[in-house]
Formats: sequence, C-alpha cells, structure tokens
Amino acid sequence: ECDWEESRKLITRLFELTEYPQYANTLGYIYYYGRCNGGVPEYEKAFQYYSIGAANDLLESMYKLADMFKGGKGCIKSERTSDHIIEKLYEDVRPRFLNGSDANFADIALRKAAIKQRYEDYYTAYKHYLEADCAIKKRLKKNDFFGYVKVQENITKSLDEVKALMS
Repeated sequence: ECDWEESRKLITRLFELTEYPQYANTLGYIYYYGRCNGGVPEYEKAFQYYSIGAANDLLESMYKLADMFKGGKGCIKSERTSDHIIEKLYEDVRPRFLNGSDANFADIALRKAAIKQRYEDYYTAYKHYLEADCAIKKRLKKNDFFGYVKVQENITKSLDEVKALMS
C-alpha cells in the first residue's frame, strides 16, 4: 500500500527544495499513471516532469518521453521523435550494458525491438527482444521489483508475437 497523495506532496516538496532530477522523474511516474487522480493519467504534468529528468540525463525520463511522443500523450504526437530518442538511447546504453551496467537496457532494447517490429523488420526485432530478455533476467536476479516483472512479461509476450510473425 502506498499513500500516493502524501508521496506526491513530499516528493514535490523535496523537488522544490533540491531540484534533484530523480524527484522530477518520480513525479512524472505519479502523474503518468494517475496515481493521485483515480488512475486517470495527467500527461501534461508527467511530460513537464519527465522533461526535467531528461534534461538531466535520466534514462527513465528519456524513454518515458519517447513513449509520450509515440502516443501523443501530453504532447504533440511524433513517432519520428520517439524513434529518434530510443535509437539514441540504445546506441548510448548498449555499450554500458555490455560492460556490466544495467543502465535500463532491458527497457530501451524492448522499445528498440518494437520499432523494428513496427517496420516489419522481424529478425532485427527478435534480436533486440532477446537482448531485452537477457537484460531483464539479469536485473531480476538482483531484485524482483513488480515493475521489472511487468517488463519481463512484456518482453516474453513480444518475443512470442514476433516469433509467430517470422514463421
């Protein structure tokens, strides 16, 4: 259980006092998922806070902005902008993952694979889904946080989907 109203109030105050970008990212999540609004997203607010996180190089904020651009949630819809953000993140983060850092690689590789699948490049999509699968399994060995389990479920579903498309 989480008191989201109190959490939002405290995190907002912490952000006001420190301008620490991780607090902005957390507020972005609270607004994106409508935690204080009966489950109804507040995308415009989420976009504002994710923008602060992204401007401070927080990977989660960057790929959440890509998600928002892809769907036009709280911003202008632009799949091209979304794809560009993910491509850039992938090129930056993959070497870090290969050198032992988690660097949110599973989340980014999952999105990169979805781009390739959308353009019907199924074999490349499959490769990126496998990368995402490897990365999330590595992450889950350290922590079985609920969000990580959801990412793994999405990867597994996507792997099955693209396998069927390759047949």
